[in-house]
Amino acid sequence: MSKDDFDYKAERYKNVLLKVFKGCAEMMSRTATVYVRTDACEFTYEATVAALRAAFPGKRLEQIPQPLSKQTQTSLYGDKESKPGEVDLLLQ
Repeated sequence: MSKDDFDYKAERYKNVLLKVFKGCAEMMSRTATVYVRTDACEFTYEATVAALRAAFPGKRLEQIPQPLSKQTQTSLYGDKESKPGEVDLLLQ
């Protein structure tokens, strides 16, 4: 995959997340807490954080790492690559 293809897919993914999060923001009270768990892989994590910050600009973002504590589903089928785990994103 070329860098342009990757950038295009990353932008589309972020836009999908932004659309969903903005829709949620419109329905939620201003004092609501937002809790999202996302993959810690750079692509997913950065797109999620960017979309959340854009949809909820007045909220403070707290990040809580959630490393994997056991084998992943893909590792059971031969994937030996190290996985970064997940991150809980809390906005208040």
